[in-house]
Amino acid sequence: MIQFLADGGLCDSIRVLSLDWWPQPEVAIAAEGQFCTGESVVLRSANAGTAYQWSTGATGAEVEVFEPGLYYLTLTDAQGCTALDSILLEANSLSGIPDWLAPPCFGEAGGLIQLDSVQGGTPPYLAAFMGRYCWKKGR
Repeated sequence: MIQFLADGGLCDSIRVLSLDWWPQPEVAIAAEGQFCTGESVVLRSANAGTAYQWSTGATGAEVEVFEPGLYYLTLTDAQGCTALDSILLEANSLSGIPDWLAPPCFGEAGGLIQLDSVQGGTPPYLAAFMGRYCWKKGR
């Protein structure tokens, strides 16, 4: 604030300068969940603020997202200061290399399907096979 005072005479004015300094607010995004088929991730501000603006258009302290991508949060504190954070969410892809051994004769039990190297995802894993499979020699 700047004030100028004068007595109307030949006296100089007096200047008073008062500055308020506020530190930039801290902002961090916390993610809960993972992108698997049909699932979502909840993003929330790890810091308190008076206003929140997400890149999705949401304005609350948390937002639920359904697709991988880059998300931003602008947090505003009680003094009107802002800070920005971002988070990159990637799909939780799962991959594995199957190895199999065909049954000795068609229609007999004794075949084997094995996944030796599973990468990604979150254990425990569940494998399901649906439909009919035709095993050929050499495969």
